[in-house]
Amino acid sequence: MVETARAAKAAPLRRDAVLEAVAFAAERLLLSSDWNEVAVEVLGRLGVAADVSRVHLVRNDDTDGSLTMRLAAEWCAPGTHSYRGDPVVDGLVWEPDHTRWVERMRAGESIIGAIETFPEQERPALRSQSIVSLAYFPITVDGIWWGCIGFDDCDGVRDWSVTDLEGLRTAAALLGAAIARRRQEERLLSAESRYRSVVERIPAVTYVDVMETAGARMAFISPQIETLLGYPSERFLADPDFWFDLVHPDDRVRMEAAATAAGRQGLAFDEEYRMQHVDGPWVWVHDTSSPVPGEGGSISHFQGFMIDVTARKEAERLLREAEHRYRSMVEAIPAVTYIDEPTEGGPGMGATMTFVSPQIEHVLGYPAERFIADAGLWFEVIHPDDLAALRAREAFSVNDLDPFDEVYRMRHADGHWVWVQDTSTTVLNDDGTVAFFQGFMFDVTQRKEAEEQVRVAEERYRAIVENTPAITYQEMPQPPGFDQATSTAYVSPQIEQLLGYAAAEWAQPGFWTRVIHPDDLSAVLAESHRTAESGEPYLQEYRMVAADGRTVWFHDESHLIRDTDGNPLVWQGVMVDVTERMETEARLRQAQERLQALVDHMPAVVYVESTDNSPEKLYISPTVEQVFGYTAEEWIWTPDFWVDRVHPDDREAIRAYDERSNDDREPFVADYRFRRADGEYVWVHDEAVLVPSTDGDAFWQGFLFDITAQKQAEERLIETERLFRATVENLPAVVYREALDASSDRFYISPQLERVFGYRPADWSETPEFWLEHIHPDDVGAVVAANEHANATRERFSCDYRLLRADGTYTWVHDEATWVEEVGLEGWWQGFMLDISERYE
Repeated sequence: MVETARAAKAAPLRRDAVLEAVAFAAERLLLSSDWNEVAVEVLGRLGVAADVSRVHLVRNDDTDGSLTMRLAAEWCAPGTHSYRGDPVVDGLVWEPDHTRWVERMRAGESIIGAIETFPEQERPALRSQSIVSLAYFPITVDGIWWGCIGFDDCDGVRDWSVTDLEGLRTAAALLGAAIARRRQEERLLSAESRYRSVVERIPAVTYVDVMETAGARMAFISPQIETLLGYPSERFLADPDFWFDLVHPDDRVRMEAAATAAGRQGLAFDEEYRMQHVDGPWVWVHDTSSPVPGEGGSISHFQGFMIDVTARKEAERLLREAEHRYRSMVEAIPAVTYIDEPTEGGPGMGATMTFVSPQIEHVLGYPAERFIADAGLWFEVIHPDDLAALRAREAFSVNDLDPFDEVYRMRHADGHWVWVQDTSTTVLNDDGTVAFFQGFMFDVTQRKEAEEQVRVAEERYRAIVENTPAITYQEMPQPPGFDQATSTAYVSPQIEQLLGYAAAEWAQPGFWTRVIHPDDLSAVLAESHRTAESGEPYLQEYRMVAADGRTVWFHDESHLIRDTDGNPLVWQGVMVDVTERMETEARLRQAQERLQALVDHMPAVVYVESTDNSPEKLYISPTVEQVFGYTAEEWIWTPDFWVDRVHPDDREAIRAYDERSNDDREPFVADYRFRRADGEYVWVHDEAVLVPSTDGDAFWQGFLFDITAQKQAEERLIETERLFRATVENLPAVVYREALDASSDRFYISPQLERVFGYRPADWSETPEFWLEHIHPDDVGAVVAANEHANATRERFSCDYRLLRADGTYTWVHDEATWVEEVGLEGWWQGFMLDISERYE
């Protein structure tokens, strides 16, 4: 009776103290980035307010397979024994003695009362701590029982008031929210670290341009920029103009115009230009960036991706030069060259002429364009007798892959007949199918009309003259089994310019085989022996070692010339230096292999899709199986595969967006849910841009990222902030936040203001003088002095004064605030006001 009377008498003051301690706990936990740093301070404030002997913060630990108590923090009143690190409490197993506690706390229920009323098996551990009465409240984090906060009274039987219990239960909820927030922040930091690790390891430069009032500002660039250009990433972040200073003068105006347009209109940026390396050379880069929308539909930033395309640009340049040289050579030699490609149902038994050199007009009087536009013209001008004979033996059939070599008559545009020698060889694809027929046609009218001796001499003369841009040679036919390569009869002087050997040296038996690259010799000799025996044209590409040690690639082609009786006369050959083409092809293969390796190992699914959604033109990178569990073949050949696996709630919007993008050709950027092969839905970020093609058929180039973890983290953070705000705004105190300049856009006061004092938050923030105008005249001087002192020193503001309520009465208020600062931000006052009228009555 004595203890109960004492508790009842102290209840009003203790209730105020508990509420004040809870408000203090809310403030400290809200301001601290780690609840561990303020736990003891919060427990102490709660312990003093509740007038208890000891406060424990217990964390559950099941690392060794059994559920164990661990003291995360402890506060003890003066003279009270601490059990931090003592196995009596710290490390005590919950079950079986405290099974009742486990069941109740997992159900969200508290343990309150005098220990003498507890089950017998629970009392020994509690008596050993000198506990007479206690109140323990569960702490739940992310829906799971994390531990509890306990209040021990070692002085006597305690009559816990409803106000005490509700305040202490609120403290437990605040601790749970703070622990959950800390756990969420750790997850977000871990996710950010993993993302940064991935970005800094891909073989490309990634960057972020943030949109600001003055324009775009580079906020991040990956370390790969130093590998690409030789400058550290910090140099670009420190100087906004440094990037443009490195751009080639011939590219700068175009690049800056494209960047400005992209920034103003919120469009994707995609340009290729040159930048200068720190060592001086110019580096070609392919720079793409896409706008990322922020709040309200405005552009938050641009996400950029840049790769080195110098090797590809160099290969393209070499290819253009090689093509120009080849075309110049073809159009300069006094012969007609042409290309026939296989077609279904075309004239001439399945082949259509796709190229013929301008010399055709000199030979037949028709411009080359006539033969390209009219596929049947070639056969219309062949002499009827010769056409019938050739077709009778299917000489023009695309199924005949042997070399074509025929002499026939063609009608000139002016009506006279021209004898031509038409020779073509079959060029095959890698899979053995016919790619095209490469042909050469000569006007042999004079040869046909001349005597045999003159015809042979003319044939040799024409062979040498018409191949002047390359090395020409002649070999005399040899009996079967004799090495044809040792019988060189003539080689043109160009051989000395290309390889450094005098033409006379080639007349030495076997000299040709001695200068062939060792790795190519066996294949070259095998083909030489085979064609010498069969009489078929010889066609090889191989390397030769020059006199100065250089390696030179040659395209070597020769034909056996026969007399009218079919007897072999001479092997006529031509050797063309193809070193540049072979090196270009090698660099192209390397570039393609590197690009394919990049696509195959990116932590995303890369795809290429035609605007008509044709599966034959669809490409899906192999990473689709790793990310979603589907094979690329399933994705490509299953009708409606993609849209059928979009979440039903997202499907119609995504389908409409996809159709709209195909119509307006604008970039496709969307986040939606997608069903993996195991049935689980994941969030994906899908982004694609329409890439124009030289053949007129544009295609979509895109990628898919799994952003499920990001989405889940955002949802959990929003929920945590909502719960924490709800907790703060339901405290029996008014919480506020105020900047030094009393800026309304940085001022916050909780809704409890209306319930406690009768004013709406909008009333309070209407004028900066509202607060001072409503303080009792007898108190305003002391409050102003305390406020000015706090603003000047940043020391804690704590003051009791009377405040005029909306109903015209004055109430006593305890007002306490702490100055808060964060790196990069202006500071503010974080405080609370508590109605303490009962304390002054």
